[in-house]
Amino acid sequence: MLKEILDPCSCAKCRICCVFDSSDIWETPVFTLETAERIRCAKPETKFVPCGNGCIADPGKLCEGELFTCPALTENGCMLGDEKPFDCRIWPFRIMNVGGIRAVTIASLCSEMYSRPLSQLVDFLDKGLAENIFRYADEHPEIVKPYDDGYPVLKLERKGKENKMSFSTEEKNFICSVCGKGSPHTVITETDPPAGVPDLDLRPAGASRKYMKYQVMECPHCGYCNSALNIPFYPDKEYLDSEEYKECTGILTANADAQRLIKKALVLAGNHSYKDAVKSWLSAAWLFDDDCDRPNAVICRRSAVRLMDDHPAAFKGDNNFKILMADLLRRSGEFERVIREYEGEAFRSQIMTAIAFFEVQLAAQGDDEAHRADEVPGISAR
Repeated sequence: MLKEILDPCSCAKCRICCVFDSSDIWETPVFTLETAERIRCAKPETKFVPCGNGCIADPGKLCEGELFTCPALTENGCMLGDEKPFDCRIWPFRIMNVGGIRAVTIASLCSEMYSRPLSQLVDFLDKGLAENIFRYADEHPEIVKPYDDGYPVLKLERKGKENKMSFSTEEKNFICSVCGKGSPHTVITETDPPAGVPDLDLRPAGASRKYMKYQVMECPHCGYCNSALNIPFYPDKEYLDSEEYKECTGILTANADAQRLIKKALVLAGNHSYKDAVKSWLSAAWLFDDDCDRPNAVICRRSAVRLMDDHPAAFKGDNNFKILMADLLRRSGEFERVIREYEGEAFRSQIMTAIAFFEVQLAAQGDDEAHRADEVPGISAR
């Protein structure tokens, strides 16, 4: 997640963030219950204590000078791989409570990052990382630490109107078109107009993403997922019992909203609603973006690309999806294909032509990060 600014090789050699003493034991990461169980299976002697919706490793009572090593650390590195705790994925950045305001700070222990110019660190946070950190903390407040004056503040959370978006909901009963059983679901009845500038893949600004979880319903009886449960499912209903569907094509995640969106994408593809299926894969990717879960976000984007490649007739002549494909490919690391297919591409829309040119420029630089639409030369936000 920090590879653009932090050399992974330096991290692998250092590992200072994996070892704690009595003065910084509060820095131990918050594990999800699933990752804690994985550690416990590998190291049965490990003890955990609850922490919000997750848990932390219990170091016991440390004597002065005694060190505690994270139980996930092995001789070959972290056993969790891409499933590292969020705390670890953003380190040395931390989120702390500074006088009632959440702030992104930096740990001075990381000499590789702490030696960088302050402006460089702030600019990196402004590319979307700070927003993702605050968003994750909304769902997982246990990661917010009390402020320590040894951690310089880089970014204070703004509590202005732009970060708020109101919407109203109500509960309705739906009859599942698959199993015929009813269940109550929350639906949105009214929302504010979208606020903020979207990303190039049309991911809405942070406040507008707060109601994404209401885009999909899941039948508690048979597991059917769709925008509404009364929408028919035309393929064999046994598909809902398949391993592919139940295991979300093998994507491992504890994000239940993302799981439902992936299942919705599979259902829509089964109904030959390929454009909507692409949108559902993309919505799942956005949730993984907010979790800073890059590997799963890439998988979702590549799944959307595969749908478009496998069913070209469904997207023929739709330049909105053609320009979306450029961002899906770039965010998936398919730089050569972006350059090959979009270099010199001219659309009837000057805006689309400018976006295509910008995507090619980013691909040539090996840039797979999110970029807002107003970053495209010639396009301004109003």
